[in-house]
Amino acid sequence: MDGRWGATGTVLVMADAALWTSLFGVTWRRSGLVDSYEALAVSAAGADLTGKDRAFILRLASYRSSDEYFETALRLRAWEELEAMDDETYRWSWTSDEDYLRFRDLRNDAESLGRRRTLLVASLVANRLLSGILSARRAGRRSDLSVALRPAPSGAVPTLDLALRF
Repeated sequence: MDGRWGATGTVLVMADAALWTSLFGVTWRRSGLVDSYEALAVSAAGADLTGKDRAFILRLASYRSSDEYFETALRLRAWEELEAMDDETYRWSWTSDEDYLRFRDLRNDAESLGRRRTLLVASLVANRLLSGILSARRAGRRSDLSVALRPAPSGAVPTLDLALRF
């Protein structure tokens, strides 16, 4: 091998750099959206988010007030959902429809970015796998690859030896 990357290596490295940059950007943007919708919930709905789970955030985005949620839960006979309503920290009421809709938009955007982040991580893994496969193929054309599996001494883990000669 002559030590040069070649066009394929350059494309893979550039793709990796772009994916990492995108991942950091998406993570940063999502964090800002989460902070924004949480602050909006506290200031415009009087919600206490301390120790609350995702289900509570979804209720904030689905109902204009805890009373509306309570009435719906009663109508649907979701008795297990009603127990939390005795706790004042689970009460909220949006001061305006604009704030309620803004909260929903911010939360939906944050959820979308969360899904995009998963896709970016999968793309990074795929890029690394492709890079490894292409490198092994290229190395295989110009070198000898030997693989050996040695049995383990009693009680030890078997050993896999890989040797690549250039």
